[in-house]
This record gives sequence, structure tokens and C-alpha cells, in this order.
Amino acid sequence: MYAATMRYDAAVIGGGANGLAAAIHLAEAGLKVVVVEKNSVPGGRLATRQFRAGFFASPFCDQVPAMPEPLAARLSVPLRATGQTAPPPLRPAVKEPDGLLTRLRARLGRRSEDEEAPACVVADVEAAQGGLGALGEALAAAAMRAGVDLRLGLPAAELLPSRGFSGRSRAGGVVLADGEAVEAEAVISTLDPGGSMFSWRSLPPRLLEEARLAAPAGRTGRLLLALHRPVGDQVLALAGQDDSEAAWQQNLIPRQPPLRFDPVSARDASLAPQGGAVATVTLDCIPFRPAEGAWTHKRRMALAARALARLAPLIPDLLGGLQAVEILVPPDIEKALGRSGGDLAPRAAVGPRTALPRYYLAHAGIAHGTGAAGLKAAKALLAD
Repeated sequence: MYAATMRYDAAVIGGGANGLAAAIHLAEAGLKVVVVEKNSVPGGRLATRQFRAGFFASPFCDQVPAMPEPLAARLSVPLRATGQTAPPPLRPAVKEPDGLLTRLRARLGRRSEDEEAPACVVADVEAAQGGLGALGEALAAAAMRAGVDLRLGLPAAELLPSRGFSGRSRAGGVVLADGEAVEAEAVISTLDPGGSMFSWRSLPPRLLEEARLAAPAGRTGRLLLALHRPVGDQVLALAGQDDSEAAWQQNLIPRQPPLRFDPVSARDASLAPQGGAVATVTLDCIPFRPAEGAWTHKRRMALAARALARLAPLIPDLLGGLQAVEILVPPDIEKALGRSGGDLAPRAAVGPRTALPRYYLAHAGIAHGTGAAGLKAAKALLAD
């Protein structure tokens, strides 16, 4: 039995950029909308947090892709073009196993979309001040101004089933982790398809295994550096050793993975105390589950030491000015973002419509751009 709750026209699972974008668009169209977010604050990847007293950084990334112009116009903070668009990370060529994607799309009822991608403002964006968290806060504020109800700090556990006039099963809302039922006429999920609460148990076991193999887990690590003094404003990108990609494919930790050093407080002084600085190091080809064993404190420290040793000759004041380091490896990032050990989206761009009536997906694989997938799912819901 589920506890009674309010009824909405639409429920959105996930309070990141896509979820908030979808909610804003639906609310401005006159729908009563609720956003369900497991974290205590909305924003998802658009986050800034204090990792050392007085030092702030965005733990997941430093910039995000372009934001659709209609969405950016609703923000209360100015956006800034970074001018530092990084090349896409190397991805191993994965052969589609036995027509996996064709069958998976057919099973989920994917249909092609003819609409053009929303107009974008700049190549990559960040907030002029306050880190990516300022963008998340601005999107949440825009959602509340539009009348969206934000339910924070309680994850969605499963879809609430319902039946239409024809007797066919459809999405009827969301059941929260505490057993409360949020009833809704339609549901949009921003999670990747592997964690979207679609009835994956109905799929053949072999197809599920193939989907797992076709959806490699995250491969990004991050170092957040608190520094006693500034270390310049130069962004550095260092290539990895030739065997970095091969090491990652074998779940080995590369000795010299590709990395990107970004002194973020040089652009945004609010991220560091007076006289101090904040920098980030983004590492590619980092295995989700190392073959050597779990991500222990010792392995994390070894990863950080290798990266800093490569940067030290290029940034002479780096090690002497280092006050604190926070180390994030792929499982940390994916757990915080609610991903399911790998995102199927880049390989199977399923959605926004699914075979389950009134259930839509708004994961990042549907449309490129911050919030673009949410807008696309919301438009599909309204069109239907």
C-alpha cells in the first residue's frame, strides 16, 4: 500500500539541469509539476561545494555544454563563454553486439524526432561567479518562479503503475523511498535508461547483459586542490601515455592518464579565500572498478601523486602551495549523480518516448546541451 499524496499533471525524476528544464517548460505551459530529487539541493552536475574551509569547487566538472537559449534567458545569473572547449575524451570502439541497439530501441518504442536542436548560446558555459552551483541555483529559482514543487532529499524508488481507459498499463506517478506515492498524469525520468525504473525485468536476460556490455561505466577522476597562493591562470592539457586507453580497457590504472589542469579561481575569485586559490585536475581513462582491487585510500593517493608529479615541473609553485586535496574517482561521481554504473545514453539514444505510455526519458543521450534533453522530453509530453 502506498501513502496518499497530492496529484500532479507531471512528475519529473531528477533535479539536475534536464529535470529542471523540463519542469520549467511544463509549468509555463500551465501544468502542475513536481520534481523529485534524491539530494538535499537541486542542480545535479551543476554543483559547487566547499571541500576545505573557504575553498569551493564544482566536484564533477568545471564547465558544461551549451544551454538552449530559451532556458538561459530565464536565469538570474550571467553566463560566461569559457573558450576552453576540450576535445571529446577518447572512447574505445565498441561493436554493437548482435544488433543490440536495434532491438533495444524497438523494445523501448523509440521513434525518430524531426525537430531541430534548440539554439545554443555559447560553446561551453560556466557562471560568471559562484561556480556551476550558481547555475543550478538559478535553474531551481526559475522552476519555483514557474510554480514547480521541488521535493528534495528523498529518492524515487519505482514507478507508480496505473491504467488508462483502454485498460493498458501506463505511468501513473512515482513511489518515493519512504513509501509515499506521488500521483501524476505523466512522468519524465532524467536518469540514464539503466537506472530509469523502466520495467527492465521484462527484458530477456541476454539483452540486459548486452546492454551492460555496451554501456561502459564512468572513466573520469577529479582532484580538487586548495592552494595557499595563486598558481597563474593557464589551463593545461597533458596527453596520456600511449597505453592509457589500453590500460583502461583492461581495468588497469594508467601511470600517466590524460589530464587537464584548470585554476578555476583565477576566473572566479569567490571560490577561494583572499590570497588563496582553487584548481582542479580532471583525469581520463580511470577505471570504474580497478583490476588491482577496490578504490582504497592508498590507490586514490597514488593516483593523485602521479598527477601532481606530472604537473609540478610545469607549475613550480604547485606543490609548495598545496594545502589540501580531495580525490574523486568514477564510483564517487556516478553515485553522487545517481547513475547506474554506466550510462547507456551515448550508445543507445533511447527516448524521449518509451513503450510505456506517459513515461518519458530525458537523459543526456537524447539531446546535446545543458537542459536540452529535458526540454525535448517536455515538448514530447505536451505534443502527446
